[in-house]
Amino acid sequence: MASAPSIADRRITRPADVSLGPKLQTVLSSAIRFVAFWLAVALPFCHLALIVDGLAGNRSLVLVALLGVNVLALVAGHNYRR
Repeated sequence: MASAPSIADRRITRPADVSLGPKLQTVLSSAIRFVAFWLAVALPFCHLALIVDGLAGNRSLVLVALLGVNVLALVAGHNYRR
């Protein structure tokens, strides 16, 4: 006679055909590309405003930081809508 299943054997399992990993990865990847693309489009206007207003004090450091963020956004968003 077989014994009753223990609590450890009564695990709730997800069906094998339901997989959220690739779908979630696709959605997150698309969202990151979208944000990065439009950030890369908008950031040059901030650069222009900083340059026109002048680079006194810490503003040159802010400009360099914005340029770095812009480069990262360009790399991350370059495949948007392809």
